[in-house]
Amino acid sequence: MFVQFRLLSLLVLALATSCNKDEKKCDLVGEDPAIIDYCKSEENFSNTPFISSVTISRNHITQLDSIKIKFSFTDGDGDLKRHDLDFWNCDNFCVPTCFDTASFCIVSLTDTRHNCQTFYRLPLIENLNSPILGDIYLSHQNICCVYPNGSSCVPSTQFPVDTVTFIIRLKDEAGNVSNAIETPPIFIECN
Repeated sequence: MFVQFRLLSLLVLALATSCNKDEKKCDLVGEDPAIIDYCKSEENFSNTPFISSVTISRNHITQLDSIKIKFSFTDGDGDLKRHDLDFWNCDNFCVPTCFDTASFCIVSLTDTRHNCQTFYRLPLIENLNSPILGDIYLSHQNICCVYPNGSSCVPSTQFPVDTVTFIIRLKDEAGNVSNAIETPPIFIECN
């Protein structure tokens, strides 16, 4: 089966936009494919990241289109600082241990059709050592149809529509892994 995988790293470009919502200093950092919009918080959260409220930009696409994914997060110690590592020792992105071996903050999207993962490194933010909350925006590109015969990413009249969901997890600097949430179904026109 041919499935395209990519480790999406991010050139760090701080779009440093500040806001003052409810007396909180907020920052919007990053560029496509991963942006984080976060604020320091006075609330106490667990030091293990918690993610919720996933939305997608659209649920009907044609093969090789992209979607935008947004989800909310909290982290009690604000350690979502990115390390400047380009890669780690992982040969097969279709095994769950790849996420576990990463020694930096990443978001994992697992394709539920075959359990292969796409990784997004978070933009560079300062290590705040305080509770933070916010939203993470991902641009997930080149979504392919995957067929029962093992082929993928080619037009098919035999299988005109495919459906996919993605499982999302977030890992912080200390290695704490968030809960998992699932996107709504995405329907892909394959022909």
